[in-house]
Amino acid sequence: MKNWAILAFLATLSCGNKSDVAPPLANCSSDGCHPGSGISVVPGTTGGSSSVTETDGGITLTVNTVAFVSSSSDSSAWAMSNVKNVIESVKVQASSGSGAAVSSTGTSPIVLTGVSTDSIAWVSASPTSTSSAYLSSIISIANWTTTSVNVPLLVADDFAFVSSLLTTTPLTLDSATAQLAIKIVDINGNGVKNARIIDPGAVTVAYANAGVWIDVSLAPFTDLSGRVVVVNLPAPATPGGFATITAYGNNSLGTQVANTGVMPIEAGFVSYGTILLDLR
Repeated sequence: MKNWAILAFLATLSCGNKSDVAPPLANCSSDGCHPGSGISVVPGTTGGSSSVTETDGGITLTVNTVAFVSSSSDSSAWAMSNVKNVIESVKVQASSGSGAAVSSTGTSPIVLTGVSTDSIAWVSASPTSTSSAYLSSIISIANWTTTSVNVPLLVADDFAFVSSLLTTTPLTLDSATAQLAIKIVDINGNGVKNARIIDPGAVTVAYANAGVWIDVSLAPFTDLSGRVVVVNLPAPATPGGFATITAYGNNSLGTQVANTGVMPIEAGFVSYGTILLDLR
């Protein structure tokens, strides 16, 4: 396993000249992906107003738990514009304006008060049933601009491919580590083909490619879905840790374009985020 210190060097990837550097990471919704800050997901559509007024105690945030409608290999796979509601009891937590986490348990939507939206803000959702098909999830809400958010819960079956990867046999998900589910997207929110990420120091990195998952030992690229999974990444047992992820690909001129963001991580949780690459 690579040394965790590799994270300190992730931002050094060469991107050609300054004009080739992708814009800040994406805020992705049904009308596409737009420059924003932090690896992010689409805001929800229920509860609150369309803008945020944060006090010293944080904001009031409505949290909706959702699941991706399809895990196919097309460009809409793992897109936050293609989700369904999850009606299941969950424990929701978020970083707060006062420093300590705020939490509540119930069925979606769940309202939290005093939620922080600073540069390292996060929100998580964990099924309360031990027999749930869904895995616990944590996402970034850094510099959030609305009062609601959708937290995607991936199912365990989405990671069944792990045992077939070539890096380690057999390989299983380690509950003492974190898993990262990343979608590399273009400005329209569609998956980016032929992209990669810099390995953040996990046991392996796997890419969706032509309907199968291939680990990094075979030097794969993304397919049209733009999906990448980081498997068994060292992570703290409590929220507050972060992984730096750099994605890169070539634009139409053959120039390498890259973008870097930070994802919150926690042992036993899946972190989901989108990285915007402007390859025009």
